[in-house]
Amino acid sequence: MVYRYRTIGGWGSPIKRPMIDVEFINGSKRFTVKALLDSGADSCAISSDMATALGLDTGGERGVSLGVTGSVESVIRTLNIRLSVAHESYNLKVPVRILFVNERDSGSFVPLLGRSELFDRFRITFDQKKSRIILKHENE
Repeated sequence: MVYRYRTIGGWGSPIKRPMIDVEFINGSKRFTVKALLDSGADSCAISSDMATALGLDTGGERGVSLGVTGSVESVIRTLNIRLSVAHESYNLKVPVRILFVNERDSGSFVPLLGRSELFDRFRITFDQKKSRIILKHENE
């Protein structure tokens, strides 16, 4: 599967980022968003607002997740995701951190696709020069 980098606003000037379309699925609730494929992230992450929209349980004991911008409370759940391009499609069940980000930051939060589970199942190439990401499933 080949995805093109997406140009989005950056600090002062637009920047190309490895964003891919991913469908998040929880029973009959599902939606597709652009997520950042992040080799520096240990796990997948979504905002608590997104988790609520998907009907995920956000209760229970919270832990702390650390990132570039600091720390935030989180819980871990399992979520089904679908990656697809043209005729290729892969369904995966992955652990996802539900992050309780500030309300003012929630609307701008970009879901993360981190290394846990996902990077074990695909050979991933970040081709910065050609602004593309190549995902080859482990069975290819």
